[in-house]
Amino acid sequence: MGATYTLGLVKTGNIPTNTKPINGLLATYKKGDLELIKFYLNLTITHQSASCKSPDVQVNMGTDHTVSSLDTANTPKVAFNINLIDCPKAINKIHYTLKANTSIIDARAGIVELSADSIARGIGLQLFNENSQPIELEKSQVFTDSTGNSGGNFQIPLKAAYYRIPNESLTPGTANSSVTFIMSYL
Repeated sequence: MGATYTLGLVKTGNIPTNTKPINGLLATYKKGDLELIKFYLNLTITHQSASCKSPDVQVNMGTDHTVSSLDTANTPKVAFNINLIDCPKAINKIHYTLKANTSIIDARAGIVELSADSIARGIGLQLFNENSQPIELEKSQVFTDSTGNSGGNFQIPLKAAYYRIPNESLTPGTANSSVTFIMSYL
């Protein structure tokens, strides 16, 4: 017919994750009752959210701590990972922020108070990156292993240690805290 036609697809509602429309007739261009052009889709479209899944993480800090182990600058650190699962290829870079769910003792040093249901007193919890450097709370961090449009599964390696609060007396007991992990994508 000597003309160029462009067909655009417009999302008009929610599309459930991983919806796969069937290949075949997509649209028909008509003039009156006459069908002039039929548009066929010969590939499968998969809708994928631009996000990763990340399950909750519980870190077992152990049960056998002594006053002397808490009074040193080298309090034992417990390694753990934040797992990022099924990250799409469209994500180039992941930023993450650790937000305290309890009061912050020292944001720059990554130290939070214990939760109200804890019995122990005189200690807090400190968070570190994989190189044992404190992670600043409520500040965006770049997860460098996520670049490159590869998608898939990743792990952000972190560490945690109990922190002896200066000038407070120690009381033994349960010592729990919580932090929220917030991701943003580029």
